[in-house]
Amino acid sequence: MRLNGRTDAITCFTDGVAGENADRDLYLGSASVFFPTLIPPPGQASATRTRVRCTTLDSILDANDLRRVDLLKMDIEGAEYEVLYRARACFDRILEIRMEYHDIDRTEQNVDSLKRFLTAHGYRISRERASTPTNGTLWAVRR
Repeated sequence: MRLNGRTDAITCFTDGVAGENADRDLYLGSASVFFPTLIPPPGQASATRTRVRCTTLDSILDANDLRRVDLLKMDIEGAEYEVLYRARACFDRILEIRMEYHDIDRTEQNVDSLKRFLTAHGYRISRERASTPTNGTLWAVRR
């Protein structure tokens, strides 16, 4: 913020972003956790974790009186599904979403389900690029 002279335009928060306003475990490390995540890893008993306060995407936009968001950038290590799928009334305010996705299962937590969800909420998928067989980037633009 200081390097770019934007301390007047950027506000930092220490909350995690999740599908509900609640305290959650943030998993910091285990054999299968490479980046902090809200998604419990297999064999979570040995995972290092810390308790964090979480908020929702709707709550962030409402609390900060954000009537329009030009770009939402998401890289939240698998929590993208709960954050987006549980959002209620924010999609008409977000013009573009650029995100990393993780294919977690074959039902609703995969890139094909995510594309269907975003398209149903008024977005056009403008870019999709797989980085590995289980994750990649997705860009969605409001139609």
